[in-house]
Amino acid sequence: MFVAIEWTSAAFHAYRLAEDGSVADEKSTDAGVNSIEKGGFEAVLRREIGDWLAQADAVLLSGMVTSRNGWVETPYAETPAGVAGIAAKSVRRRLDGLPPLVFLPGVAQLAPLPDVMRGEEIGVLGAGISDGVLVLPGAHSKWIGLENGAIRSVTTYLTGELLGFLRSGSIVSRLIPAAPVPDDAAFALGVANSAGHPFGHLFSARSLPLFERFAAAYIPSYLDGLVIGAELREQLTPDLSVHLPAKHPLSPKYVRAIQLLGHRAQLAEPNSARGFHKVLGALRLTSTAALPVTD
Repeated sequence: MFVAIEWTSAAFHAYRLAEDGSVADEKSTDAGVNSIEKGGFEAVLRREIGDWLAQADAVLLSGMVTSRNGWVETPYAETPAGVAGIAAKSVRRRLDGLPPLVFLPGVAQLAPLPDVMRGEEIGVLGAGISDGVLVLPGAHSKWIGLENGAIRSVTTYLTGELLGFLRSGSIVSRLIPAAPVPDDAAFALGVANSAGHPFGHLFSARSLPLFERFAAAYIPSYLDGLVIGAELREQLTPDLSVHLPAKHPLSPKYVRAIQLLGHRAQLAEPNSARGFHKVLGALRLTSTAALPVTD
């Protein structure tokens, strides 16, 4: 039995994995990396899953716990990066009373501009996508290109952060009422206006309602269409196979915008447990095999 942990800035999510990759148990808490003082990671690990550790052959850790602000910093696996590349960059540690600890790397793209992710790659590799792109919407939307099952590119957009600022801290936000109303027509207009120079069109979220082209209550929908549309226009090509996570609350907006731009999106869910199991295979871990240790 193995333990695999997604330890992000805000959360701790652990899986008990059987040899065949099935999930025997899992546990989530809010004991994220940002809540732990320096030197406190071992104590938190024992506190959260101490009853699992005696039976574990190894513990795999991914996410911000492997960053310079985490427990053990690992180097990035450079693109193209598959499970073998991630296994090769892992860092292994032994602590008294604990099974071997395997700290997995993030993934980095170095050209044309550097871009990185740390943690998402495990779920991406478990999503079952051989070729195409998996889009992970959010505060930092990521476009993860895959080829032959390996991660070939990473592109991050600050879509969610930008929308949050526009809705609450910009001159545009002053017109938004306390109870805005979702509106598909305003969203579609935003997608249409995302062509050309979308940064120069942001002020239209203020000017169009001023001239009663649509109600101020629809401004957030218009902004969503404008910003998401700009992101999509930069990435979409006619033959690109685009996947979005079915369970993500922002996926319907991305799917709608993709449709408005004349493309099609498929649904594919990141699967961290499956991704960890693939990495275990690359590490050649079994219940009877010794795990080499790097000090």
